[in-house]
Order: sequence, then C-alpha cells, then structure tokens
Amino acid sequence: MAALTDEVIKGLTPEQKNNLKRLAELAEKEEQVDEKIQRLFEEGAYSEDGVSLTPCSDWDDFRVINAFQPPEKQHPLYREITGAREQIKETLRESLRLDLGYLGLIQRQCKNYQVEM
Repeated sequence: MAALTDEVIKGLTPEQKNNLKRLAELAEKEEQVDEKIQRLFEEGAYSEDGVSLTPCSDWDDFRVINAFQPPEKQHPLYREITGAREQIKETLRESLRLDLGYLGLIQRQCKNYQVEM
C-alpha cells in the first residue's frame, strides 16, 4: 500500500493524475451535499406522501424515505448525493483500470464504497 507522495505523483501519467483529480472533486461534491442534508435535519425535514408527514431527523430516515421512491419523488439532495456516490464508484473502478490500486487512498476508498478490487 503506497502513500500518495510527491515522488509517486511525479511518476503518474496525465490520465492517472486526472483520475485522482476527478476523485478529489467528487469527494468534495459529496461532502458539500452531505452538509446540505445535515442542515435539513437541523431544520426539521419532513417527507410528504400526500396523506401524512414523516419526520426525517437522520440519515437512516432520509435514506428509507427516499430509497424506495421513484426518482421524480425523491428529494433533490438524495438524488444528488446518490449520483455523486455512483460517480465516485465509477471513478474508483477507472482508478483500478489505470493501475492505481496500489495506492492506499484507492484501496481505502474502494473498501468504503464497496468497489471490488
């Protein structure tokens, strides 16, 4: 498991560097959306199904309320974060294709996002 040192970065191809840059951008996007979702919990979010209001006070509530809904009925932030996470998974798969699987960063993130190495 290699660390992402300056020396390692110097030895990367432009395609590998772009892949790592894309991964960092997606991680930042995921973090920003997560912060917006956390603010929803603090403000007291609710899910409305036309009959009742369901309190949404944490991630478990948010996930359950949205996961089984058709996309057009899901909360926009839920769609955004699940989209970002899917892009991260695809970028991790691309990282493996580009032979970056020796990097500790990639190994940890593959485990976190359940991408098979």
